[in-house]
Amino acid sequence: MEWSMEELKSKQGNGHVYQQPQEIGRFSLDNQRRFHHDRHQMTCFSPPLPGKLGSEECPNFDLSDGYRDRFIEKDSEIKENLTPLLHWMLANKNRFDPSNSQNPLKPPQLITWRGNLTKLMCTPKERHDDWMFVAQKFKGIVYLNGIDTPTRIMKSRQETDRQKQMCYWGHKFEKYMVKPFDRRSMTYRDMQMATVDTNEAYCSVVKSKIGNQISVFIGAEVDCSKPVKVLNPPKCYVELKTSRCFYSRNNQENFLRYKAMKWWAQSYLAGIPQITCGFRDDNGYIDHLQDYSTAELPSMARRVHNSWDGNECLNFLGNILSKIVEVMHTTSEIDTVCVITWDFCDTVSVKMDKSSNRGFLPPWYIEAMLEPCE
Repeated sequence: MEWSMEELKSKQGNGHVYQQPQEIGRFSLDNQRRFHHDRHQMTCFSPPLPGKLGSEECPNFDLSDGYRDRFIEKDSEIKENLTPLLHWMLANKNRFDPSNSQNPLKPPQLITWRGNLTKLMCTPKERHDDWMFVAQKFKGIVYLNGIDTPTRIMKSRQETDRQKQMCYWGHKFEKYMVKPFDRRSMTYRDMQMATVDTNEAYCSVVKSKIGNQISVFIGAEVDCSKPVKVLNPPKCYVELKTSRCFYSRNNQENFLRYKAMKWWAQSYLAGIPQITCGFRDDNGYIDHLQDYSTAELPSMARRVHNSWDGNECLNFLGNILSKIVEVMHTTSEIDTVCVITWDFCDTVSVKMDKSSNRGFLPPWYIEAMLEPCE
């Protein structure tokens, strides 16, 4: 089976509207990737005061600090799939019980990670990354899991030390920009010496709807929250990014044409209104900070020739998710999965697979969700 890219990009009716995301839960992952149904990994947005960056009190952030001696990296060979999200679903199982009147939840049609939907949204303008997804249905919910393509695996194996270090820069920037909520008095030196451990994470779970059809639960790793007295997630969340300084007009236009699209899709899906970017030089030192409004990025990109269109991205996402949910509703639960693949062709390949090696929902989850609510 194949789906035409032209059809997937087309506007259906008035187009697909993405409902304002609403946070329905959160969880933390510790340094062993263990699930905790709490906010203990959430950090506080603590940028330097205006004019302080580059001063003796707060020198320009060295993003390479700790790369050789204080970096604990998550094992990329261990594939979690949707496991943390499944733990959250189990922890909130009672909320799906129709007889529950306290903080009830209606089951979604689809559940996945934000990164998976970001890939789909950016497909109309994607130039470098192909993708593969596997969909599996259980109790009427479609679970969508991302799979590494052969191209992605090859790129990962060929990654140079310089490329790995530049990935580290993004994680290190976060350490300079955040503090634990209970340690607001941390000094610049404390923040500099903080160990980067990519096992740790704080995640938000939001619900939304794409068009009038597809209700979704989305898990999204969140960088930090503004220091508000009363949390109002996801509006209080801030996304942290790094990018190379603009040394020419062409640099700025390419930023808006390509990188800004992925930043917008990522934050828009999770309902995060602000993106704070640390612009760096080629040696990994932050030169200056700049805040971007997520809502304003599409209009900024429209000023650049041959750029992206947010409505086109949403139409593609809505169309392909509608097709995935539709085809999954024709299958029997658990034993049949749908493999969806795109490799820059004019069509998306769709294959129904009954082999057990493609299924990713673990028996412990299926068994626990089938047990009666307490």
